[in-house]
Amino acid sequence: DLDMDALSAAAESCRESTEDKLGERPATASEKESREEFEAALRESTRCLRDKGFDVPDQLDGTGGTDSMDDVPEDVLEECGAFGGMATTVAP
Repeated sequence: DLDMDALSAAAESCRESTEDKLGERPATASEKESREEFEAALRESTRCLRDKGFDVPDQLDGTGGTDSMDDVPEDVLEECGAFGGMATTVAP
């Protein structure tokens, strides 16, 4: 008979002991494609905002943040697809 508790404990122990050594699992092809599409959308929205005269930082390097877009009118954010196509407003 298989002891499921022992098997679960062993699997958890193995995962914990190898996590630091192995790092995260590689992204699947679908995850890579989604990430590439998201990054392309961010680059395009940043280019659009700059073309419209707004000095916005690169969003992909992790230093941009949304605070830098506080002065950009909502209609321009929507037109440029800011935030990689994600919603730009919060429902009341």
